Amino acid sequence: MSGFNRYFIISVLSLIIDLSIFVISYSSGLSIFHAAIIARLISSVYNFLFNKYYVFKSLSSSPLPYEIIAFFFLAFANALISAAIINALGLLSVFFASSGKLLIDSFLFALNYLVQKKIIFKS
Repeated sequence: MSGFNRYFIISVLSLIIDLSIFVISYSSGLSIFHAAIIARLISSVYNFLFNKYYVFKSLSSSPLPYEIIAFFFLAFANALISAAIINALGLLSVFFASSGKLLIDSFLFALNYLVQKKIIFKS
């Protein structure tokens, strides 16, 4: 199985984990904000570990703290970029915001694969 296929599978599983934990947390009485933060943190840790050791099989000379900081910086940057563009498109209409989100997130998904492969995990 190619690295990109493994990346895709791990990303889908991360999404399932994120949504599941969000639903459980929110159903347990947490606010939407807190449920979303907890879900994203847990799914991001899962995503980092599986990307590092399964997708990119990173045993690089880069220190683990560098990989962790770079990975979470990338995730944070993605969230900001996506939210800013979607917010701008949302001013036009819900259709543009929804369509834009799909395109933006697809582009960021592919870009993230390359950044993680070439810069973060250097595989």
